[in-house]
Amino acid sequence: MKKGFLVLCLMCVMFTCVSFGVHGESEVFFQPSGQMNIQLAKDSAMLCDASYYPVRLQRKLTDMGFEADTIVQKDYETDALHSAAVTMARKTVTGVSGEACTVYVVVVRGTNNAQEMISNFEVGNGDISSGFRQAAERAYAHWLDYVAQYPPEKDGDFKVWVCGHSRGAAVANLLAGEYMPRDLKKEQIYGYTFATPNVQKTVDVQAPVFNFIMDGDVVTQVPPAEWGFQRHGTDIHYDQPMVKHIAINSREDTDRLLRTFIDGGLTQEHYRQNIEPILAALGNGDKLEDMNYTMLLLPILQNIDQSTAEDRTNLPEMMRYAQNILPSHTMQTYIAWLDGME
Repeated sequence: MKKGFLVLCLMCVMFTCVSFGVHGESEVFFQPSGQMNIQLAKDSAMLCDASYYPVRLQRKLTDMGFEADTIVQKDYETDALHSAAVTMARKTVTGVSGEACTVYVVVVRGTNNAQEMISNFEVGNGDISSGFRQAAERAYAHWLDYVAQYPPEKDGDFKVWVCGHSRGAAVANLLAGEYMPRDLKKEQIYGYTFATPNVQKTVDVQAPVFNFIMDGDVVTQVPPAEWGFQRHGTDIHYDQPMVKHIAINSREDTDRLLRTFIDGGLTQEHYRQNIEPILAALGNGDKLEDMNYTMLLLPILQNIDQSTAEDRTNLPEMMRYAQNILPSHTMQTYIAWLDGME
């Protein structure tokens, strides 16, 4: 009798974990969005990792209970310069007290082609980094069209879960911190981003978005804070040289790379007038298929005043650092970090 009762209890616990914990199906969307939820962060990371493979992402979403016939994917096949692939889906969750709520998910893919890579480097002279702003506006338009096509069961009673990695994190951060709050209450928005660049000069640090930041990941430090750029929401930092067995760049390495630019007189205005046209010309050339970040960094390094930088002989070291950026930036590294969190 006792054994049977214990087995029954264990099954109940397992059911609760599967239904309410593993896929974010629980009370999380009935809890304050301003409180970081580690399980929702892990689920967000899983979706961001899958976002680079649209069919895999569709399977993940259906496994999480999202309605298969509501999954819509935009800009996975486009030559638009300022775009970011977006996947949206809808489901209904029920809390332990029986209340139901519509939940939408918006997953923004990171950089996946040369056009998006060049867009990452377009800063402009406005409040929001230009390439990210244009991609976010496009994604926001997709979201407005989507929610009109798939309205919530109860008008105005819904939550939006937004997540993204790298370029997708920049767009997701702007969606959760700048664009969606124009129409929604903060309590409706749950934002989780990974390897998030700086996006805007005027930000809401109370926005319901959590940015997971590897301090050795240079992508999270640009556009430079010296130019006034920041992120919406709350940053959560990792400052160790290893993530499990993965060696990553240190914050000192990142700072040294950025100092090469800033100490070399790279102001936002100089960048906009002298470097962005060079990068734009690369985007109009016939080498897009061979484009990589090293090709984009070279014009920047060649157009700053090296007389005020540490020493021009440090440039090869800087380029080696740039070429070794990936271990500090990939979703796999961020997932390994999250796996060690409780």
